[in-house]
Amino acid sequence: MHDVTVLYVASSKDIQAMRVEDETIRGVRTIIVYTKRGMRAHIRAFHHGLGYLMKDQSSPFDIIHHHVAWPHIWQAVQLGKKWGIPTVLTEHWTGFDHKRKHEMKWWQRAFLKRMLNRVNVICPVSQQLGESMKAFGATAKQCVIPNVVNTEIFQPPTAKSARTKQFLHVSTLNDDHKNIRGLLSAWKAVCEQVTDWTLVIGGDGPVAQVKTWAEQAGIPTHNMAYFGESSSLEIADKMRQSDAFVLFSRYENLPCVLLEAMACGLHIISTQVGGIREHVHASFGTLIDSEDEAALTEAMLQFIHHSDQPLVNTNAQLYAASHFSMDAIAQQYDQVYRDLGR
Repeated sequence: MHDVTVLYVASSKDIQAMRVEDETIRGVRTIIVYTKRGMRAHIRAFHHGLGYLMKDQSSPFDIIHHHVAWPHIWQAVQLGKKWGIPTVLTEHWTGFDHKRKHEMKWWQRAFLKRMLNRVNVICPVSQQLGESMKAFGATAKQCVIPNVVNTEIFQPPTAKSARTKQFLHVSTLNDDHKNIRGLLSAWKAVCEQVTDWTLVIGGDGPVAQVKTWAEQAGIPTHNMAYFGESSSLEIADKMRQSDAFVLFSRYENLPCVLLEAMACGLHIISTQVGGIREHVHASFGTLIDSEDEAALTEAMLQFIHHSDQPLVNTNAQLYAASHFSMDAIAQQYDQVYRDLGR
């Protein structure tokens, strides 16, 4: 709906010489500046990329839209002040959760609070995150806009001949965050009563470690399956082969993978943390308390034993399409932009 240019700094310990890549990705001009790690290197790379961009940009942009405040929100604040144009922040970082407050030093918190109060509109992905940001000290206007799902990729299967009998978990596999060992403990209890279901677990994290934890928990090997980092198309296919999506996180905001599972028509079993409770309703999901392994075991067993439920949860699929599709989210951001332009 709008003419968008992306400027992004990517750092790595393997990069020694700064370089710029300029290409159009799905209709969006995308300028990536690659540089070595470190704040000084990042600052130099940002200004280098900005100079590269403005060589053929006749005038400043209408709006600066920054994604994830920490640690580089200063980029948007600096440009907004320099050009005198409004700034929008989309936030879905879990760092504002009260369980993670201890992870930031006092000066980091002070800096971030000052930067947050220099943007025009904050768009948290959930109401809960917005409240957490207010408690942090952010006083800017807020407009809650959830994460987006590509519903052209994430959609239900055209047909299922029989129940596949598998639960799916996809995440970073970070145990502190996603409580993987708690999930495995609950699954072990399920396997003591049901022998013909599988927990498929994977993502862009330590899959080998998860496999070791499952073996240590005594889960039968035929009740487990694993996969590593996968593309969106591959994840969507795994979702279409599954019956329910399970998430046992200790904290969240609004995880995209859960919304993608809803778009594929999967039943959701999740802890009611962060913004999840704002969108997972009883007609297409079961919410439990964080750390409650007994409740997770019971939720999975209840799903298994209700064999009369449809293979595709149409309620979940329709809700995801109306709330998280690219068109739905674009309309909401369009309104934010237009309100700022008045």
